[in-house]
Amino acid sequence: MVVFHCGGCGEALKKNQVDKHLGGVCRRAQTLSCIDCGTDFSRDSYKDHIKCVTEQEKYGGANYTAPTNVNKGEKKQNQWFEIVQSAINLNSGSPQAQILLKKLQYYPNTPRKRAKFINFTNNSIKGFPPRTVEEVWSILETLLPKPGTNEANQPKKNDTEDQNTSEVPIENEETNKSQTKRKQNSEDDEQSSKKSKTNDEDEDVQDDNNQAVPTNPRFEWYDEIKRALSKATDQTLSLDVLRKKIFKRYKKLKPNQDKQDDGLFKKLEKKIQRAPFVEQIEKNVFRLSE
Repeated sequence: MVVFHCGGCGEALKKNQVDKHLGGVCRRAQTLSCIDCGTDFSRDSYKDHIKCVTEQEKYGGANYTAPTNVNKGEKKQNQWFEIVQSAINLNSGSPQAQILLKKLQYYPNTPRKRAKFINFTNNSIKGFPPRTVEEVWSILETLLPKPGTNEANQPKKNDTEDQNTSEVPIENEETNKSQTKRKQNSEDDEQSSKKSKTNDEDEDVQDDNNQAVPTNPRFEWYDEIKRALSKATDQTLSLDVLRKKIFKRYKKLKPNQDKQDDGLFKKLEKKIQRAPFVEQIEKNVFRLSE
């Protein structure tokens, strides 16, 4: 789930809340920023930001390694978004069909079979007549991958490879030599990178301690709240402890401002209440919630 800051009022918004907020509550806002990665977006470009860094990737430190394999469900969701985006770019169909296609961008789990698609659309995205739903399905159906396409092409690929192998054995021998050399170089690079990891971590600490602070830096309240909770035991903190951790960071970033200002206390409590990733489990006790 991608969550944005409103550039006008600072409110945290889930992606499906942004249009309503910009159209009514905060019409003058021109930018939005992603809570997780901090990237700024315009009123239109934020729609393309459908996925962001994970908690493990953001707070995992120098030793974090992203998983190389993407699960099957995520691949299907990415494929579906590309299909819907292609249909929108074609700009074919009625105006109502275009509106429905744009709404489908926010439903990654939409069924890919006709009957289930129509039933899902009628139940989840109401307000469109049956003929518009049928029209949208017809557009998407032409872009969906045909079953068996990969299997049909596979034997041809293998035949071509066998033919190339029999015709140019010398080329294959040279390829094997280059692959062996490349593998050896890769192992050397890996060993050198392992040796430099410790040095990199030490440098990070030194940079963090000696980092020059801008004259008027922006303090990211939501990022700091999320960071403090994610590092706590059971990702849970009392209000007093959370306040101490946040203002410790605040004082480091803005040393010339008084951290005991009552206005800042109220502002922090308001940010905690508005944060969509914070759950209050009892009085003055908060937990990180996904």
